[in-house]
Amino acid sequence: MKLNKKELSFFTENQKMIHSILKRCHIYPYSPDYEDFVQIGRLLFLQILEKTAVLSLDNLPLAKRPSYIYQQLYWRLRDEQRRYLRYKTKIEPRDVALDLESPLLNPQIDFSETLNAKEILLELLPLLTSAERLLLLTLIHHPTSLNDYAKKNQLPRSSVYRYRKNIQKKFLALIHKN
Repeated sequence: MKLNKKELSFFTENQKMIHSILKRCHIYPYSPDYEDFVQIGRLLFLQILEKTAVLSLDNLPLAKRPSYIYQQLYWRLRDEQRRYLRYKTKIEPRDVALDLESPLLNPQIDFSETLNAKEILLELLPLLTSAERLLLLTLIHHPTSLNDYAKKNQLPRSSVYRYRKNIQKKFLALIHKN
């Protein structure tokens, strides 16, 4: 990327734009992925500056470009956020198999009960949607409150409670079937 001195100084002076866009995207400084998105934002900012230099926007003074750059940066960061969330929530079948190898419940439960729980879980998992499966496996391995889970995964609490209710219904249907 080749930028002239004006564009480079514009970049350094307007980095706060990245932080305001991240805030608008609901990515806050206490989020574990915040610094990653700041770096992505900086790279995208530089790419957009380079693009505006190549386009006919070069005749516009830099002071008039911020609204264009802000909107471009916002859209591209939202795309990155969506891509990241899709990747983050994706559960592959091999991940589920690995999760089942570790102790599922309290280690004080005897082996026969754990085996029974594994069998039930193996029958239950194919019945669940990917979001329900992620919730169940996360809560088994890292017990937290549903509110914390919702905040961590940037989901509405009502969705998380609905997932839990659906898991309970499918579990009860499976138990009554057997």
